[in-house]
Amino acid sequence: MDYPKNVQIPTNDQLKKMPFMDIVNKESMRIMTTSSEIQRLSYFDHTLSNGMTIPKNTPIFLHLWGVHHNPSAFPNPFEFNPNRFEDISNQESKNWQPFISGNRACIGSTFSLMEQRVTLAMLLQKFEFSISSDNPDYHKLRIGSLGIVRPKDLSIRVEIVKVPPELKNIPAVPLFTFFRLLLDKRCFRDKIDHYLQSYFNEFGVIRVFTHLGRMDCVYR
Repeated sequence: MDYPKNVQIPTNDQLKKMPFMDIVNKESMRIMTTSSEIQRLSYFDHTLSNGMTIPKNTPIFLHLWGVHHNPSAFPNPFEFNPNRFEDISNQESKNWQPFISGNRACIGSTFSLMEQRVTLAMLLQKFEFSISSDNPDYHKLRIGSLGIVRPKDLSIRVEIVKVPPELKNIPAVPLFTFFRLLLDKRCFRDKIDHYLQSYFNEFGVIRVFTHLGRMDCVYR
């Protein structure tokens, strides 16, 4: 997509021309499996290949993080390699289970994937993202989990493309307000001039604090 004055919602035809973005999303969901485990109930006695029998009505926890980091399912599992999903018929694509599969698969999986594609395509029209060098552990993302995997102490730098003044720290902007304006189509005609533009003109930086970490949104 050409750099637009206003952020455009990508069409279905445009999204079809972004196959690499799709496999980057898939690899991100594999290497940082959001739902680390899922519970199921055994509806009948089942004997596993190792001879262990799971009785009927036994609660079972499936360790999705373990599945996605099993070297027999994903060679070099801790390496970020989107190209492993280029061929949708290969074994790695079949082992990809962020939404589970079968009759009990997540009913929102198609919507979730489409939402990711559209949102990312819109964000990348205006912003560049990078991990800030002041992270507690820059080369290794620290994570926590209470069933949902999330980063600890993650600081992300968000740069607005093609707009210049100086960089200075300023007070934090509420995350909800920031992203509400970002994703509101009207924002890029009127609201950003009155709300975000005033911050950038004076300070050059918007610092956003979230429960996941901190983001510096800067003019460049």
